[in-house]
Amino acid sequence: MEYPREKDRTGWINLYYPTLEAGIYCSYLSVTPATIRAVEEESYALLYRQTPSPQRITEQTYENRQTNVYAGLYVSPASPASPLQFVLTDGQKHFFRGTLVYNRPAPADSLAPVTDYLKADLQELIQSFQWEKSHAALPPA
Repeated sequence: MEYPREKDRTGWINLYYPTLEAGIYCSYLSVTPATIRAVEEESYALLYRQTPSPQRITEQTYENRQTNVYAGLYVSPASPASPLQFVLTDGQKHFFRGTLVYNRPAPADSLAPVTDYLKADLQELIQSFQWEKSHAALPPA
């Protein structure tokens, strides 16, 4: 698998874990109240397309009204290649999503300790995430 290159896509950033043979592919989109619903729907469609058993997806939601960060962390144990995905938004201007991708085939139970480790990293990222002050939007109504 070839990792996407940041320079190929504006708004993309990739976090690499070379020793774990994994990467978290992230993308940012500037949205408006009129476009955010379509972006959210596209993100959910991608999540469900990448998961062999969509009914097994669990969601953990996060909300920080002080920083206007609203997030979901999606765990898909039936998808060993991409078991974790997340979205962050302020509901007005910003939409940021990420997907954990393993660069090696292995059964989900073999990758479970690594997935748990990376899930903790993603939870920390979500809980500490802040938009730049100059770009922060009002909380959703």
